[in-house]
Amino acid sequence: MQPPEFSDDFRRQFRELLAWRRDVRRFRRQPIDPAILGELLSFARLAPSVGNSQPWRFVLVEEPERRAEIRDVFARCNEAARATYSDARAALLGESSSYSYLTPGEKGPA
Repeated sequence: MQPPEFSDDFRRQFRELLAWRRDVRRFRRQPIDPAILGELLSFARLAPSVGNSQPWRFVLVEEPERRAEIRDVFARCNEAARATYSDARAALLGESSSYSYLTPGEKGPA
């Protein structure tokens, strides 16, 4: 199989995409269409891994109570990790409380 050839326009757009990407810390509460979620997971499975080990697992959590529990565990683990870093590195990690969820109709970061 031959590697694909990418046009100059594609390369330019790809560079723009990489420069545009950012850390997202505000999430919408609306469910994702199952078809879109399936497509995104198919793309995620294409990501390279050492020896094609693909060490990730994806889990769909729909119950609000379980999601709240997961957020609590994340916040505790994030705080514990930050406590082991120097002040400068801790600042880079950021506040676990800075993650928020958008209400329907609310716009995310520009």
